[in-house]
Amino acid sequence: AIAFGMSWSLSLSFWAIPALICAAIWLPVSKNALWSIRPSSSLGAVSVFRYPVTIGLCIHMALQSFLSHSTTAWLPTMLMARGINRAFAGLLLSTMLTAQLVTALSGAWIATIARDQRIAVSTMYILALTGFMLCLYGKESDLLVGAILLGLGQGGTFSVGAFMIILRSHDADVALRLNGMTQLVGYSVASLGPWIFGMARDATSTWDFALPLFTLITCVGMAAGIYVGSNRSIKPFN
Repeated sequence: AIAFGMSWSLSLSFWAIPALICAAIWLPVSKNALWSIRPSSSLGAVSVFRYPVTIGLCIHMALQSFLSHSTTAWLPTMLMARGINRAFAGLLLSTMLTAQLVTALSGAWIATIARDQRIAVSTMYILALTGFMLCLYGKESDLLVGAILLGLGQGGTFSVGAFMIILRSHDADVALRLNGMTQLVGYSVASLGPWIFGMARDATSTWDFALPLFTLITCVGMAAGIYVGSNRSIKPFN
């Protein structure tokens, strides 16, 4: 932004460059991949949404993404509201996003340590809630730890959830259909997160609602994650 004369629109538009590069690489690959798919699921025409496991996965993926999108959008503003300078607030956001990479890449491995994924998904939700709490109400010396815990938890809830989609599927076609359903529902709900947090902030003129709301959504998402984290799978007429 400084290089562009504090023009945030030009600064943000910079990220169109890697997006266009990825699109150019992915386009020929995706054409071949999509046209080669020939679904032949044992579920036939039965919708995966008739299974409670699908609903649980949709709730989990929707709410973990809801929290992740909301904190990515508003964490620096929340920190500045409590007196943190904007540079440090931005650094903490970057720290949170960097920490997400760790568990986003290792979450599937972590989820295989126990017999099922209930402990893994619960741990990730608790890490995220603890980190968010430290960011809002911890001492300034605790903020870096809070950002790291928040990032680790949110990266882990996503990767463990994505891994559970595969584990809960009986075959490749079920995995394809289940992934499509959870992503559609998940990101549709998640897109409302930043807006809801912003509207609540405008309505109350304070961020006091943020931790109770974050806690409530964490509890519901964790309950859904624990349900689908047990050894279940979507099988024909099961």
